[in-house]
Amino acid sequence: MLFMAKESGNAGDFTIEVIEPVPGIVSEEYRLRLAQAGYQTPVESARRLAEAQRQFTEKQARIGERGTKVCRDAPPVKLVGFVEDTNQDKIKVLVSARYVAGMLTGGFNQYLIWEPKQSWRVCD
Repeated sequence: MLFMAKESGNAGDFTIEVIEPVPGIVSEEYRLRLAQAGYQTPVESARRLAEAQRQFTEKQARIGERGTKVCRDAPPVKLVGFVEDTNQDKIKVLVSARYVAGMLTGGFNQYLIWEPKQSWRVCD
């Protein structure tokens, strides 16, 4: 790696940190500073991605279980519900809450809906 630049802050006030090695050598101190700044080698990045995909697949396998809390995101709206029933392609969801721009909306009435499984994800 020749150098790493890391941006932080917001639009009005931000900083950029550039981490460069000493010419001719890559010291352990340089590697430590890179790790502290969030750098991942391609192997580390691939390993973390594979683990995240495995965890997502495991979690999504529960989508057919009655009572599982599920979410559907269609920014700025997020629906939250619970699995009531399932068949091969679809799940029956009791939609129990609606969030708009991260805020719970008032006056919402729960309802049941059959939707394709892939339209929903298991909530955290």
